[in-house]
Amino acid sequence: MPQLQAVNNFALIVRDETSDTINGFSLPDAGQEKPHKGKIISVGQVSDKNIKPNKDCLFHKGNGWEMEYEGNVYLVLEAEKIIAVI
Repeated sequence: MPQLQAVNNFALIVRDETSDTINGFSLPDAGQEKPHKGKIISVGQVSDKNIKPNKDCLFHKGNGWEMEYEGNVYLVLEAEKIIAVI
């Protein structure tokens, strides 16, 4: 399976899809916002050396777009739109 490699100033991120529960009850997907946290999978040519693969990151919910590749959903985001690296 070929691995995706981001180019230019883009980053590929997989959202943190940990399930949320309240008092042991799982929240339905329709009632949840998509998470604003994810793991960086790949980065293109970015100036910030803290933005690198296998780091967790925070980003604003209105940035980027989703794409599906070989059954996996990725968030494509301009690297400068990443708010913080954890």
